Amino acid sequence: LFALRKMATERSSPLVDPFFESPMFARSSHWDLSTSNLSAPTNILFGFGPVVRDGYGTGYLIKNESITVNITNFVDGGHTDGAEFEKSFRKSMDIISAIMRNSN
Repeated sequence: LFALRKMATERSSPLVDPFFESPMFARSSHWDLSTSNLSAPTNILFGFGPVVRDGYGTGYLIKNESITVNITNFVDGGHTDGAEFEKSFRKSMDIISAIMRNSN
């Protein structure tokens, strides 16, 4: 959609412009949670940031016996709380882990 919007803007296309001005497009362009899987044998340290001021960035490395997660947010972003997000994330992982243990 980014490329289509750029092309429509450059060409002043009347067929595509209304779509990019619609409320649906505006909602779909605001990423409250932006994630990235950075799994690779060579990755040990990494960072991943939010793409909107009031959102979260979450990068993760999946390994055989562990998952490393990086959670970021802007301090002045308004309603984001990285520490609270981390607590909720840990709780979710504990629940998933318990389900996995009980299914074997």
